[in-house]
Amino acid sequence: MDVIGYLVVTIFVLGVSYGLLLQTKHLLNMKKNKTNTKSSRLWLCSCLRCFSIAGFLISFLLNMLVHLQLIHSHFITSNSTNIFCLVFLTAIIIAKYIITPRDYTKNKLSI
Repeated sequence: MDVIGYLVVTIFVLGVSYGLLLQTKHLLNMKKNKTNTKSSRLWLCSCLRCFSIAGFLISFLLNMLVHLQLIHSHFITSNSTNIFCLVFLTAIIIAKYIITPRDYTKNKLSI
């Protein structure tokens, strides 16, 4: 049973890493093509999402290392890494649904 759990966690980490790669690629494309009228707001949203996904991935990996007892530290505990995961997930949700302009999401879906 432990093997299945580790496999699921590995697939999840690979999926989040792929999402980070796509978000970074989108961020670099936005930097290259500044033709949008709401480019500063989209730029902020993309930067926040990219840094939040990276922070979530790092804190999740640290949580896995703490769980496997590879890190023995008083500063990096399971509780602190869980809190940081929650903070970064909240930042991703805020960037996705609050900071992103509504016109951009409607145009993106209709293409």
